[in-house]
Amino acid sequence: MLKSFSFLFSFLFFSFNGFCTNTIKGNTYLKETNIQIFLPIENIANRFIPTFFKSDSEGNFEIKFNLQSSNSVDIIIGNIPLTLFLSINENIYIKNNNPSSLEFFGDNFHGNNFFNLNYNIYKNKKFNDLKDNIEIHDFRFNDFLKKQTFWLDSLKSKSLITNEYYTLALNNIQASLLWEYHNLLESNYKNNHALNNEFRSVLNKLDIKNLTKTEAGIMFYSWSYLSYQNKNKLIPDSKKNELLLPDIQYLYFSPENLKKHFWGEALIIYIEMAPLMYDYSKLLTQYRSMFGDNEYSKKMESLLKNNNSPSNNIKIIKETSEDFFSFIQKNFTNQRVYLDLWATWCGPCLLEFSITPPKFKETLSKYKIKQVYFSIDEDNFEKCKKTTEKLNLEGLNFYSNTQLTNSIKEIIYDSESLSIPRYIIIDENGKILSTNAPRPSDPALIQLLKELFP
Repeated sequence: MLKSFSFLFSFLFFSFNGFCTNTIKGNTYLKETNIQIFLPIENIANRFIPTFFKSDSEGNFEIKFNLQSSNSVDIIIGNIPLTLFLSINENIYIKNNNPSSLEFFGDNFHGNNFFNLNYNIYKNKKFNDLKDNIEIHDFRFNDFLKKQTFWLDSLKSKSLITNEYYTLALNNIQASLLWEYHNLLESNYKNNHALNNEFRSVLNKLDIKNLTKTEAGIMFYSWSYLSYQNKNKLIPDSKKNELLLPDIQYLYFSPENLKKHFWGEALIIYIEMAPLMYDYSKLLTQYRSMFGDNEYSKKMESLLKNNNSPSNNIKIIKETSEDFFSFIQKNFTNQRVYLDLWATWCGPCLLEFSITPPKFKETLSKYKIKQVYFSIDEDNFEKCKKTTEKLNLEGLNFYSNTQLTNSIKEIIYDSESLSIPRYIIIDENGKILSTNAPRPSDPALIQLLKELFP
């Protein structure tokens, strides 16, 4: 008991001494257990870094990070999922004595306690009465939302939570409700015009200002609704200049108040995930003619600037080795290597390229490590080559063959299914030090490199 209070006191002391960082500390009954946290990396849409930690032998853990703005942060302790709403420099302490005991201290602790105890999806406490209410005559979504968030209004009126917390939590609950509402419409009420019109009226009134992670949820759930509602509708020929991406033409039917956001985010996703599919410079010009210059067009411009400036320092090699250890010995004598396994069809791989921190190469250089890209596409060398050049993957790029990929699967994955992206660290003696190293965007990588190369 004294140890717990001592730990809590140290947290509060840290919190009130003004360090410019966010901190989540805690103590769990789960000793040396995995803790996964999903940190937002920017404000546009639902981008986050999955980062892994462990509690120590006494169940204590401490996670430090910096938020660029107020946002939601998801964390999983063992198998307990939590959602925290944080602003810059806010700190949280979590106390988890047993499977049914959970307490929060620190900033906005009243809100974090109520939200996580009442809206934890694994406890089956999310909006169980939506289906019953939706069948009531003259159902109004916003009235139902008010009933679900009365506790938020109460905490705000008593100044027990900040305005930022209130907005983030409200958006999160609204997003979850829209998703469940959408699922009910698609499964049970496709032909109920009143309920479908009500959903549409909610979209017409949405005011998306900045796409934090919670508002991104509202966006994607809205996309799902627009997709099934408009999949058979035809766009008039006179309006086809407003169709930016033929693959997702249902976004043409978005409410006017949301088109800027929906098309902007869709284009960013396509630039990141499918860099060869369209002439994105032309689409960016078209987007700007429709919506002007905004946060989305600036993000697109930044991505395209990087993609359209190919380096002369790109070397692509069709590897002939059929054994992974032979591949290492042949190519990396007396070299430390950070090997990036990827493929052109792997969305998370392509996304990681776009979010790699600018100082990542500097970090590798500090430890005298060479970054090497290794594609497992196998049967499409030309596409791999074009994508490598488009993404500006500087340095050595190897293109695998079937035998070598099978060898990697056996050595790195213990013959289990091959999943990517995957990162492997090899020392100067050809020894594999890590078969599953953190991603470039994961701050845990720096700590691992310190331990491997002190």
